[in-house]
Amino acid sequence: MGVALGLNPGDRVEFVELEDGRFTIVTATCSVKRLKGMARKPKATVNIDDMNTVDAGRLLSTPQ
Repeated sequence: MGVALGLNPGDRVEFVELEDGRFTIVTATCSVKRLKGMARKPKATVNIDDMNTVDAGRLLSTPQ
């Protein structure tokens, strides 16, 4: 059954109850802590006012 589900040794699964009372097995999500270090830090920070200015410019230049 593990092969059919694409599971590997050590993978976690969860049993989820469906509306009709049956259960399904799904892979359990990993902790967000495992994502640390996967994305590089930005070279520069951008404040919200600058983001809003760029966003507003896009809205004005988009053909309706």
